Amino acid sequence: FSRFLDKPEIVLNIDRKAKEKKEDPPKALNMLEQAALLKEIEVSGHFRNIAIVYTMIHTGIRVSELCDLNHSDIQKEGERQYILIRDSKGDIDRKIPLSLTASEKIKAYKEFLNMETEAIFISSVNQRITPRSVQYMLTKYNATPHKLRNTFCQTLIDKGIDLQTVSKLMGHKDLNMTKRYIGEGKEELESAIENTF
Repeated sequence: FSRFLDKPEIVLNIDRKAKEKKEDPPKALNMLEQAALLKEIEVSGHFRNIAIVYTMIHTGIRVSELCDLNHSDIQKEGERQYILIRDSKGDIDRKIPLSLTASEKIKAYKEFLNMETEAIFISSVNQRITPRSVQYMLTKYNATPHKLRNTFCQTLIDKGIDLQTVSKLMGHKDLNMTKRYIGEGKEELESAIENTF
């Protein structure tokens, strides 16, 4: 446009923005930190909090999805239990297999609770637990809901689970969201060649 007007001076002070560096993968707990968190939460003996942490680490669900869970959202098919995650309209968004450990922790919590409620996780005043309450509880263990979600995703990626599957489990609408968890280390590139050829 400046050439068309024959006025190159109008673009003299315009700088091109440098390309932003690729972001580091989202913060997740490493295996030692994860083991320490699970040990600390087990020692607390608080059935609800134990069930919450195991559910979040083993399913990668968002804190809002955890708080929205009802008893009817846990379904059994054969020997396996699944958690149904619903969208804002109440339709099933995705179905996540529950690990045996997470199933056991939820079952222990339900038995301890020993009361009929629609919501799975309830507060100390017998109301559906809120995301804020979960966040507050996790700060005692130097964790956040998002860090637990990232840990789930990073663990799957590190175990070699394909991006498409991880993306489905995470509920990512865009595969690029999942790609952020892949590192670009030299060692990974070298091991890819060694393991392939």
